[in-house]
Parts: sequence; structure tokens; C-alpha cells
Amino acid sequence: MNLINRFFTVCGVATLFYSSSVLGDGSNIQIGVRGNGMLGDGTPSNDVLGYGLYGNFALNSQWRVGGALDFAEFDLERPWQIIGLTQASGTKTVDSKSNSKTVTLWLERMNTLNSSWDWSWQVGGGFNSIDGDRAVGPSQGGGTFNISTNVDTEYVVLGGLG
Repeated sequence: MNLINRFFTVCGVATLFYSSSVLGDGSNIQIGVRGNGMLGDGTPSNDVLGYGLYGNFALNSQWRVGGALDFAEFDLERPWQIIGLTQASGTKTVDSKSNSKTVTLWLERMNTLNSSWDWSWQVGGGFNSIDGDRAVGPSQGGGTFNISTNVDTEYVVLGGLG
């Protein structure tokens, strides 16, 4: 994987979102939906696209707490190749579908430098659970491979400036 692809795989997260104050313009609560995209070069997965629900609550004019629930579906590309097997030539490439569910919580601090410039920092964490389907297909030289993936739970650390 070259340096540019590695950068986008690790850092290339784009988020589009819509939020609305639940109780009108003066409300301390916001909720929204968002679309997420993480870029990858196909090793072991291509781009991961997803969606989520999020919300935050203003504790005061400087502090907010928030949380999100995100979902994504993606392919684990050629799992048989990752473990050193060869798929029979002339057959459709076998990939494994995977689903991801992520729960995150964060704390945000808003800061004002002057009347026209605000910035913030965030810290938080959460966990991610990935479930993958079995990859079953014909092996080169005869036989069948049957690959299952056990990812377990991943812990997520969040940090941001904006």
C-alpha cells in the first residue's frame, strides 16, 4: 500500500450531516443523521460507506456532550488470498460481506477567539463491532475453502479540533 493510500485509509473520513434542534432554536439538544465514508485501496477492504444517528446536548455555552450510533457495510476483499489460498481460476471472485456497528460518546469544548472565529476540541471513545459472512468458494486444484472471520470488538479513541 503506498503512502497516499495509507493516509486515506487511516485519515480519509468524510462526514455529511443534517442536524436540527429538537425543541426549537433555543434548545440545548440537537439530533441528526450523517453519511460516513472511509477510503481504502482494497487491502483488505475497499471504501467503507455508512450512515448514522447522532445527538448532542449543550451543558452550557462552552461544553457539550454527544453520542452517535453508526452503521456500515463493506466487502472483505479476497479473504482466501489474505491467508495464502488460491481460488480456482475462471470462477467469480469470492469476497465476504461485513457489517459494522459503532457506538461513540464524546465531550466537546467550544472556544471563542474573537467575535468572528470559534474553535473547539473533542475527546471521547466508544466501541465497534464487526460481523462478517463466511467466504465459501472453489480452491485451485480442487476442493472448497470455507473461511470465517472473527473480528471481536474494537475500542475507538476519538480526538478532534475544529
